[in-house]
Amino acid sequence: MPDLWMPGATRYPNSDTGTMDGGPPRAVWHITSNSNDWTFKNELGYFTGGGRGVAPHLLWDPFTGQIAQFFPADSRALALRNAGSVRTNRTGRYCIQIETVFTAGETVNGRRYATVRDTPCKNLSLIVAWLRSLGIPDRWPGGAPTGFARDTVSLDTWTTQAGHYGHNQTPGNDHVDPGPMPNLFAAGTYTEEDDVSLTTTQATQLAELHRALVPYMGWQYKGKGETRDTYSYLRDTSADVRALAAKLDAQGKTISQLVQTVATLAAGLGDLDPAAIVTELKASIEAIDIRLDVPDAQ
Repeated sequence: MPDLWMPGATRYPNSDTGTMDGGPPRAVWHITSNSNDWTFKNELGYFTGGGRGVAPHLLWDPFTGQIAQFFPADSRALALRNAGSVRTNRTGRYCIQIETVFTAGETVNGRRYATVRDTPCKNLSLIVAWLRSLGIPDRWPGGAPTGFARDTVSLDTWTTQAGHYGHNQTPGNDHVDPGPMPNLFAAGTYTEEDDVSLTTTQATQLAELHRALVPYMGWQYKGKGETRDTYSYLRDTSADVRALAAKLDAQGKTISQLVQTVATLAAGLGDLDPAAIVTELKASIEAIDIRLDVPDAQ
């Protein structure tokens, strides 16, 4: 049995409940479109006061993540008009109606937002997870809303196909909300827009893990007994190698001059073989073991 009250939502029960007519489960998305007051507090006061007669199931603020619930899932809500004899509020086993606290073009913290899709969508994943638990599939029978315009589906689609609908798609209604929506079906798992609350124990454990791992992260790593981090070690080693290369180049030139000088001297002495002397000298030079004195990494 699924939860009829959404986990995490604050309950404000509306006593005017009603039974459903049955059929495929669905969700209907609305926006509040209030040019006078864009706050969750204002809309909550409306739906628990003078607006009780048009209340949805859920009221959701995509900026703060606040969620209120007025009806259990197995009750009809009151936010739709009927389509003739079709009682749209009661269509389906569930017909979950979500009012998003949003007005097209509103400004929040200095930024203007044109659509719900542009908002942080905090806690959207919690709503989608609950809708899935009610058996509402990840699909828009009429296609995802693309603008603030009517796009009414047929009565046959409305009564026979489960999934998500916009208020602008519901037969018998004239509203054009919710406008372009975020990708609901990518929201069933955690996203970076969601707020995650940690317990004190979890926060402490995370901090301890961070302190333990930081010393081994990339350029900041220092081996046991080392005073330099990885970047400093490689930088200094690179400088040492360049200096040694310069010394070896200079020594190579000196050795070449020495070989030439020995060959010249040998040529002036009658009993010595200059070629043999040069060969022996080169062999002795090549046998020299040159080592780079770099401390072992710890």
